[in-house]
Amino acid sequence: MAVVKPADDIAALRAQVMALNRANQSLREQLVAEQAMVRRWQMALDSTGDGLWDWNPITNTVFFSSQWKSMLGYEEHDISHHLDE
Repeated sequence: MAVVKPADDIAALRAQVMALNRANQSLREQLVAEQAMVRRWQMALDSTGDGLWDWNPITNTVFFSSQWKSMLGYEEHDISHHLDE
């Protein structure tokens, strides 16, 4: 059995911390990009005046745009994002 020296443990931990920091930075960059995309999408949707709904079959949730709800006479809070409503 190989003897593990404390310096080896520290080097391994340091490498893991660096890898986690890189992964964290990558996730933060992805989040910022996604948020920008959502803002652009929402701005485009709002400017068209069209109503939109989108169903996610994996989560079984539905997005109903404010305009879609308004076209049917509903307020924003009247309809949730679930099909069972």
